[in-house]
Amino acid sequence: MSDDKQKPKEIGLIELLKNPELREQIQPSPIGEFLNRPKTRAWIEKNYSSRIYPTLAKCTQAISDNVPISMSHVDLGLMVAMIVLKKKGFAKLYTGYKIATKIRNLAGRTYLANRHRKPIEDKLELELKPLNRARLLGDVDTCVGWINEAYSQLPDSIDKRSVLSDCRDAALEYVFVVEGITPALPKRIKTDLKVELLKHIGVGGMFSPVWNEVYMPRGEFTFFTPFAYTHELMHAAGYGKESEAQIGAYLATSTAENSMLRYSAHASRLAYTIKMLQEAPSVDRETRESAAKDLIEKLEIPTETKEQILLKYKGKKWAKKAGDVFSGLMDISFRQLGIKDGVNDYTHKFIRLVHAMEDKE
Repeated sequence: MSDDKQKPKEIGLIELLKNPELREQIQPSPIGEFLNRPKTRAWIEKNYSSRIYPTLAKCTQAISDNVPISMSHVDLGLMVAMIVLKKKGFAKLYTGYKIATKIRNLAGRTYLANRHRKPIEDKLELELKPLNRARLLGDVDTCVGWINEAYSQLPDSIDKRSVLSDCRDAALEYVFVVEGITPALPKRIKTDLKVELLKHIGVGGMFSPVWNEVYMPRGEFTFFTPFAYTHELMHAAGYGKESEAQIGAYLATSTAENSMLRYSAHASRLAYTIKMLQEAPSVDRETRESAAKDLIEKLEIPTETKEQILLKYKGKKWAKKAGDVFSGLMDISFRQLGIKDGVNDYTHKFIRLVHAMEDKE
C-alpha cells in the first residue's frame, strides 16, 4: 500500500465550518502542544498572567483611558497620515511608525498566553461534572424565580452610567478575591467599527488586548448589557478563555447589590441554560430553535425579558450563517492551540462551572 493511501484524508476548511463534530478531530499544533505543557502553563500563570500582562495592561490603559475614541480609529488616522507623509519625503518617519506599531501589536497579542494559564476550576477547587438534563430543567425554574425577584426590585428609571460603573466595581472585587490583585480595567466604554458590524451576528461586546479597551454596541442597553460588559471586563482582567470570562461575569454580577446586575446575570444564565437544553447534535437547527421558543413562551417571566431572549432565535438567516462562520473560525483557531473554547464548548463549560460552584457551596 502506498504512503498516500495510508495518510488520513485532510478535512477541508469548508467541511470543518459546516460540521462542528468534525472539529473535534483537530489536533493541536506544535505551538499548541508546547503551550499546554504543565510547566509552560505554570510559567504563564506565575510570570505572564500575574506580572507581565498586568504591567502591559496598566501602560495601555494610561493611554486609552485619556482618549475619548477607540484607539483603533486613532491608529487608522495615524496610518493615513503616515502614508501621506511618506509620499512627501518623510520615509524614515513612516518606517519608524511601522516598527513601533508592530512592536505594540506583538506585545498586545501576547495576551493570548492568558488562555493557557491555570484553569479557573483548579483555582476555585471545583469538581466539574457532566450536565444533567433534569438539573438543567431545575435551573430554568430557579432562574425564573431569581429573575422575577430582581425585576421586582428594579427602580422606575435605570441609570445606565451607574449600572455600568457597578459592573466594573463588581469585576474588580471578583478578581481581587480570586487572584489577590487589582487589575487595570478600562474606565471608558468605547465603540468600534468591528463591534458595530459584529453585533448583527450576535456579538454583544469586544475586548482589545492591544489597547486594553472594551467596545460595546452604540446606543444599545438591554438586560444582557451589564452581563456582556462584565464579561469583556473579565477578559481585560486576564481571563483569556470565554468560559472563564463567562463564569467570572456571572459570579460578579449575580451577587451584586445592584438589582439590575442580578437581573442581567440570571436572565443571561437562563438564556444559556435553554440553549444547552436544546443542544442535541442529531437534531437540526430549526427544530432546536423551535423547541427553545416553545419553552421560552411558557415561562412566567417579565414580557420584556422573554422578548429579549427570543430575539436570539429571530435573527435573519444570513446573520445566523455569518455568525456560524465567525464562531467556527474562532473554534478552529482555538483548537489548533489546544483550547476547546468555541461557542458550544464555552457555553457547556460555563454551565458546568456554575453547577460546580453551587455544589461546593
